[in-house]
Amino acid sequence: MAKAEQHTQEQTNATPRITNADWSDIRRTTIAAHETSSLFETIAENATLDEDHEDFEDAAGNPIGAYGSPLALWEMKTGRYTDSPNRGPGLWSKIKWGVIATACQEHGIETRRPEGVYLHPEMDFMSSRVDVEGSDDGGATWDPIVAYNVAGTLADTWRNAVGDWTPPEHVRVAAHHHMAVSGAHRCIVIALFGGVSLKFFVVDRDEQLVGDITETIAAFWECVTDDRRPAPSGARDAQVLNRLCSQINPQTDVVDMRKDHEFITLIERKEALASEKNKLDKEIKELNARITEKMDGIGSAIISDTRQYGWVTVAEKEEPAKIKPGYSYCRARKISEKNAGDKLLDLLRG
Repeated sequence: MAKAEQHTQEQTNATPRITNADWSDIRRTTIAAHETSSLFETIAENATLDEDHEDFEDAAGNPIGAYGSPLALWEMKTGRYTDSPNRGPGLWSKIKWGVIATACQEHGIETRRPEGVYLHPEMDFMSSRVDVEGSDDGGATWDPIVAYNVAGTLADTWRNAVGDWTPPEHVRVAAHHHMAVSGAHRCIVIALFGGVSLKFFVVDRDEQLVGDITETIAAFWECVTDDRRPAPSGARDAQVLNRLCSQINPQTDVVDMRKDHEFITLIERKEALASEKNKLDKEIKELNARITEKMDGIGSAIISDTRQYGWVTVAEKEEPAKIKPGYSYCRARKISEKNAGDKLLDLLRG
């Protein structure tokens, strides 16, 4: 891997490295900028996907999201599922170069394409692949430039509390990832909103955030190399845990957990809540029936000075036939010869 040229700011001591390896190999063995927000729970919840995010599937061909939590990303980085086939380049990947050129020309930014993918000076598992690099000082310094295609319906996520335009948290984290790798003091973000409105942002380097990102990635990568699961993120990881915990073989052990008070308490609490939910669902259905009966022949009913209750009609929509993917989950069931197995019956007899 060759040393980068005068790419980073002169103030930085370390220089990022460049690799020309295939991107599919690089992203399997590194954390890329668009993946970093997955490691910060509150940011991952609100992050939106763009074309940098790959599609994945499990062994049965079911689609899987890898960017919702550290556990989901760990599942991908440890090779527990594979790329989805037949995903060609989207329209954005074809038009973004013109968008970048237009924005940079308007702001007097000279651009160049990177020679390859950058690696962190000290951490082989942290990579940065930017769209282009830009300079406004005649090439003395070069800053990473990344472009985003933002749907019109998501434009408000790029505004702060007082309505000013600003990149959302997951974009700022990605920008600081690029800066952490390259040593740059700023990252330029270009966003196209709804295909018509172009915005230009400069994200200045925050050393504390750079430190948080590198420390978080280093800790996460230890989990990858040690094949050790990160802590799950509550309900968001329910499907991930179902996949991981259900991957057993016919010779798996059966464990007597009748004396595990915490485990039994969890199951009892879940069953109690499920019972309450069923009762609530039934009551809601009964209330809906009574409300519907009262709304017979009525188009809309005023229920307060600001609210009305009325009919909403959804147009008929035809969809091609779909195969519902299989999945796994845990539930309590009665012990019998039909579903017990020899090991479980031996434990009971013992």
